[in-house]
Amino acid sequence: MTETRRAVPAGEVAGRVAERLSPGPGLAALLSGVPAAELSDHDLPAVAAGFRRIASWAQASELSAVAQIACRTAAKDSKIGMRDDGCPARIGAGAAAQVSLALAMSGCGAFWWTDLAVTLTWRLAATGAALAAGDIDLPRARMIAEATSMLDEDAARAVQDKVLPAAGDRTTAQLRRAAPGGNRRRP
Repeated sequence: MTETRRAVPAGEVAGRVAERLSPGPGLAALLSGVPAAELSDHDLPAVAAGFRRIASWAQASELSAVAQIACRTAAKDSKIGMRDDGCPARIGAGAAAQVSLALAMSGCGAFWWTDLAVTLTWRLAATGAALAAGDIDLPRARMIAEATSMLDEDAARAVQDKVLPAAGDRTTAQLRRAAPGGNRRRP
């Protein structure tokens, strides 16, 4: 008996693999090889979710580079200094200026982005790792960082440990309600 094989369309392969492949250059190459208009109704959601995971990975990589800018700038400035864990004691104006120029951000936006980068690298490293793995997206990572910003490090990590396992399956509103103090209205 002769075995009949059918060629699997590239869009179907992309849809099947998108859910299983870790975010990074390989997944980006695979998904970018098939235009969305050529995907089946079944494969479109998996491909869209794959691109979301790639975006999370890319944003985590950018934030990691920004955290290193803050770290290296602080290490060179005796007025800023470093903590024992390698984290800058604070965000220096020089670091924010570099980020502002490199990413075409306002000074205030660059301070905020650099602070988020430092937070996700040291204070909430598990949240940063979840972002890099594509388990959560940037809005969820930001929400966790904002919800824990007024807490000491131990309390912040306790909240992170509580909400992070289900964070990728919740909307940001659900995640905000799950975090202690999360029902506060933002100004």
